[in-house]
Amino acid sequence: MAVSGTSSTGFQAFQTAQLRLNEAADKIARNESLESQTEGIIELKQAELQAQAAAKVIQAENDVAGSILDIIV
Repeated sequence: MAVSGTSSTGFQAFQTAQLRLNEAADKIARNESLESQTEGIIELKQAELQAQAAAKVIQAENDVAGSILDIIV
């Protein structure tokens, strides 16, 4: 049961990163001010790092599930 919850957490974090990426890209595209664009670029990097962390959570969950299946089979 816990494995499924971990997977869900990883996917939710990845979706959140995608939303942050879209919002940051919109902020940059509005081309309002240099400060706004700088904030958008920083938020893009934060979204990238969040997506990478979420991908690692998903990969770890897959590795654990594979190990469990190896033990059972």
